[in-house]
Amino acid sequence: MKRPLIVLVVSALLLGLAWLLPHSQFGVEVQTPTSAIVSSPEKTVVEQESPSPTLDPLSQDIEASYGNVSFVIPVGLAMSVDGASMPASAGPLNPSPAFIRFALKGYQFEYPDSPSHPQVRVYPADEYAALSGWAAESLRRLQSMLDNPYTPVTNDSLPNVPYMGSSAQLFGAQVKQLPFKNGNGVRMISSYAQYPAPVSQRSSFYHYEGLTQDGKYVVVVEMPVVLPVYADESNPGENGITYVQQDWSLMGPYYQSVTDLLNNASPDGFNPMLSRLDGLVQSITVGDVSTSAESPCATPAAGAQLLTDIEDGYCMLYPEAYSTTVPHYIVINPINAPGDMPGDAWVSIDVEKAVGRTADQVANVQIASVGPGFNISRFTVPVDNEQAVVVDGLPGQDSNRKVFIVHGDNLYTFSFAPWQPSPAGAGQSTPLEDLYTMIVQSLHFLP
Repeated sequence: MKRPLIVLVVSALLLGLAWLLPHSQFGVEVQTPTSAIVSSPEKTVVEQESPSPTLDPLSQDIEASYGNVSFVIPVGLAMSVDGASMPASAGPLNPSPAFIRFALKGYQFEYPDSPSHPQVRVYPADEYAALSGWAAESLRRLQSMLDNPYTPVTNDSLPNVPYMGSSAQLFGAQVKQLPFKNGNGVRMISSYAQYPAPVSQRSSFYHYEGLTQDGKYVVVVEMPVVLPVYADESNPGENGITYVQQDWSLMGPYYQSVTDLLNNASPDGFNPMLSRLDGLVQSITVGDVSTSAESPCATPAAGAQLLTDIEDGYCMLYPEAYSTTVPHYIVINPINAPGDMPGDAWVSIDVEKAVGRTADQVANVQIASVGPGFNISRFTVPVDNEQAVVVDGLPGQDSNRKVFIVHGDNLYTFSFAPWQPSPAGAGQSTPLEDLYTMIVQSLHFLP
């Protein structure tokens, strides 16, 4: 009986000692979910409070559908997607029929100064080939590869992005025939430039050219990627390749070495992994696509032409006698000679990121930067539901009228020069004044 008594006494002493010491030495914090106590005459119930669900757009696939085109964007690639009918363009730089375009928003692998944009386009094949020589050649190459899948692949035999125009496809790597729901095509990693450019880590993109089974529609997919290996000025000799810009005729070995380097890289080393982009392509379905939907752009009357810039997101009318062969210019009586005078008069169109600025703020900064002593005037006009700020009298190489418009994330600046309006009461406006009026009245921003 003594031993149980001794154990009992020792236990009581230890318990008392514990209470004499600071509690924090023995404290254990137990976290429990927030609870709500609900009482009733019969019983008390402790109900666990469920956390509010949050929906992350990057945590699930995104189903894209517009017209009769649909596909699935794999989880994590983008935040959203906009589909739209794009108007036909008859301009010399990028002619095309009306088509459907999907623009991916919040694409996780797009970067500043990206050479490409995350998008999917669907064109009527025959109409596109009839309007654009680049499209016709790309379609010919694509059909040849699909008909002869074992033909050796070279950059000269690969289809090109038809709307890249005169830019050259520098190389094609990781080439693979890849079917979609109702068609087939070829995917690759490409880079484009108008000079013998290096292949940098962020200068290339995933490129897909496909054709529906009935041959009616061309599918073009363009997605920026980050390369796992590359060779430019920043890493000479790192991968056994050193970039030295030379004439086009001497650049073949360099581009072939880069092609071999990328072909030997794992498709999972690209960012995003090529299998994820392949999954997007394989989910594409193209039905009887209707491109006859009402165009958001103005319909040209006799003597007018429609200018459409898909990448910068606008369309407008201009007199068909004027020239648009110089990118981002409409020129009256063009001068085909060296120099900085494109013609008798012109409008130049610059597009940049607004970075939170309004058109009014941009105009204020421009006016303030030149200081006092100039006869500067300003007024506002509505342009496609936006408030444009028009400024006359800013100093420059020529007298000019500038129109500042902010739409979405972009700042559009239209510079009309030399701005020499006809005298009041003259009864007839100058050609440049007429061009200004036509643009302001017809300018429309694309989705």
